[in-house]
Amino acid sequence: MTTPNGRIPLLAAVDDWDTDRAQPDSEVITAERAILGSAIQTSELAAEALAALQPQDFSRNAHRVVFEAVQHLADSGQPVEPASVMTELARAGHLFRIGDKDMGSGGAYLHTLMGLAGDIGYHSPIVVAEARRNAIRLALKSAEGILDTPGWDLDTHPDMIRKLIEDATAFAGTTALRPNSETVYEVLNALEQAEDPGLPTGYPDLDDAIGGLRPKELTVVGARPGQGKSLIGLCIADHVGTNLGLPVLFASLEMTEEQLTQRRIAATAKVPLTRIVRHEVTDDEWGLIQRVMDRLTTTQLHVDDKPRVSFAHIRGRLRAMARTGQEARLLVVDYLGFMAEPRNESRQQAIAELARQAHDVAREFGIPVVLLAQLNRLVDSRSDKSPLLSDLRESGEIEQSADIVLLLHREDYYEPESPRAGEIDVLVRKNRQGPLCTVTLCFQGQYGRIVSLGPDRERDNANWTPSSSVDGAK
Repeated sequence: MTTPNGRIPLLAAVDDWDTDRAQPDSEVITAERAILGSAIQTSELAAEALAALQPQDFSRNAHRVVFEAVQHLADSGQPVEPASVMTELARAGHLFRIGDKDMGSGGAYLHTLMGLAGDIGYHSPIVVAEARRNAIRLALKSAEGILDTPGWDLDTHPDMIRKLIEDATAFAGTTALRPNSETVYEVLNALEQAEDPGLPTGYPDLDDAIGGLRPKELTVVGARPGQGKSLIGLCIADHVGTNLGLPVLFASLEMTEEQLTQRRIAATAKVPLTRIVRHEVTDDEWGLIQRVMDRLTTTQLHVDDKPRVSFAHIRGRLRAMARTGQEARLLVVDYLGFMAEPRNESRQQAIAELARQAHDVAREFGIPVVLLAQLNRLVDSRSDKSPLLSDLRESGEIEQSADIVLLLHREDYYEPESPRAGEIDVLVRKNRQGPLCTVTLCFQGQYGRIVSLGPDRERDNANWTPSSSVDGAK
């Protein structure tokens, strides 16, 4: 909150003790006084203190108010010295309210602080340690409040508690922003290593277009029902989890793990999916399955098929994988429309919030996130069925949150006799770090998979699938 003049207001009640904090010991009080006594004397010492601490790190309200006054002066470019600190406190109406029974109040209090000045580098770790201990104490109290909340939700509330504890215990100190020159060296070193940080999708042409799936980026794959978004999501996840041997979390909100496994078997063994689903596998097809058993069972693909989950639930799954030494390198969510919606005034706002949360998960865990989404019916009503960004269902926030947007289109879905039957276009409609283009792949729905076209960019005519021959492939 800011005042009309743009300043952050000082604490309103200096003499109100923060009852959520335990009484600090004398060493902490001595350290706080030493830091404040130094910080109020010069701008250089103030900058050193502000790089190490924040106002909320101080245990006493009066100490926090003085430090906030120093912070306001420094942020506004004014010199920090005893007179300016006194003026700032007087302006806010706090000068004669700050004090201590042993140190006087107002100007006398500030004068006494100056006499207690000490080395900021020595004393600040003491203050930080006590602040962290208080933060953990507050987190534990908040966790108790969550435990006592009516309507306990096993999916979301434990993850809220974990995050409270992790946030309170992961503090590494308040440091100044580092110069960009350090990042320049890191980027150049990565270039020198010539190691692409992006995960390959399993489709070389697509990787050339988007640079693979990069850490901290959100890729949205949108399509109308039946176009192949679940197939391509599973194929990408299977490639990373099986061919690359990297842990992948596939959050399947639409299909069960058994259904996804049937597709993996069909795709890997090249056995028709319908035969596996109907348990009509021939002896020859059993032989095909036996030959790929090692590949099917040697995988780091993890499937969570619980329906209607939230991103809090998915965060919990990712943290659980990390705790067991299987830290996920990729998250695929199938799909946005089946997620539990946060409470909002409208569905559009709820979808917007989910899209932002998906991007937040990518940033928080440092992994690529592939979010599958459904396009609206406007595509079907146009003469040109090629999808547009505006076709993303219910919210433009999906487009805004995504780093890459891929839209799927199959001509033979609308024209079964199309000369392009068996082909699927991946339209790169948004690419924050690269070009917009179209990548064409081969749709083999009878095997539950999408594969790259051959080197001559022609499909294997024995393996392509007309839309009309596949039931339920999407």
